[in-house]
Amino acid sequence: MKVGVPSEVKVDEYRVALTPAGVRELADAGHEVVVQSGAGEGSAIADERYVEQGARIVPDAESVFGEAELIVKVKEPQTEEVALLEPRHTLFTYLHLAANPELTLGLMASGAICVAYETVEDARGRLPLLAPMSEVAGKIATQAGAFMLEKPLGGRGILLGGVPGVAAASVMVIGGGVVGMNAAFIALGMEANVYVFDRNIDRLRELDIAFGGRADTCFATTLAIEQRLPDVDLVIESVVEDLAAFLGRPGRARSASVQSEIHSWLDRGLRHHSRTQTDLLRTEPDEVRGALERLMVRQREADKELQKLRQQSSESMASELAEGVVDGTITRLAKGSGGFGYDPLFVLEKTETTMAELGESEKNRVS
Repeated sequence: MKVGVPSEVKVDEYRVALTPAGVRELADAGHEVVVQSGAGEGSAIADERYVEQGARIVPDAESVFGEAELIVKVKEPQTEEVALLEPRHTLFTYLHLAANPELTLGLMASGAICVAYETVEDARGRLPLLAPMSEVAGKIATQAGAFMLEKPLGGRGILLGGVPGVAAASVMVIGGGVVGMNAAFIALGMEANVYVFDRNIDRLRELDIAFGGRADTCFATTLAIEQRLPDVDLVIESVVEDLAAFLGRPGRARSASVQSEIHSWLDRGLRHHSRTQTDLLRTEPDEVRGALERLMVRQREADKELQKLRQQSSESMASELAEGVVDGTITRLAKGSGGFGYDPLFVLEKTETTMAELGESEKNRVS
């Protein structure tokens, strides 16, 4: 089989569907792998590393789709990629079609066989390809929440872990699945007070053991959530789908109905909180993601400016030190073969040595 790996074209997507190790496994099994040039750059994987393991590099996405039978990607195909799909193709990627009817219709019209990573189940009914993404989502959720609590971002200026003399923040995690567990792990690592709510008592027992008793595991009744909400600083909703067990309902629940119920809890429980906070918690995931993406863009721009300032400052300091002048004190600093490095303790030591030498020299001159 010919397997194709195109570059991801979705905005802010830097992952690649196949690593050199994956190429090696496929090549050893007798398959041919074609990789679009630069596909791995966002993940710091050069084309040469793919070639070393048996892949062939092609110049563009058209070449990948034109040659391959199986197309492996990370994110759902964008409009220009859907146009390249043919009935002979099998597409293997994350799709999340429920929120994208246009993409669903486009894939159906292409005639290609499309398999979504998030729907693949193992023998025990688990979702092995979705679990890693859920782990990432849980860990990022706490980081993003801590970020949003900062005052410049409209938060209340709260540090999750507190400091000596100031109490730590409280974090509520609604849903004790893979996302919730990982969100709680990070919150605990940041030394917050953590409450995890779920309606599966066996799962709560598992979490209690996993957390070593450091988090409070709570059975998720409506009253329990309403009573806890006014006292917490960060709420992480990690209930997404297959929620029959969580809500005590028969069959497979729709995530929209669950979100509606959780939002109802939030409205009732946040009566002592500001409207802004309530609105933020009620915001649709796509809107939250868009806001965070804009913040990340601003953060990256600020990081670049900071790096530039640091570079300019470093060059300026290096120039001054090389000339032997620091705060009006004459110093003798050697430039080693490894380049010029600024070490404050080294500068202090050399300054003291030089001053002692200057003092001895002056004493000899007078005598």
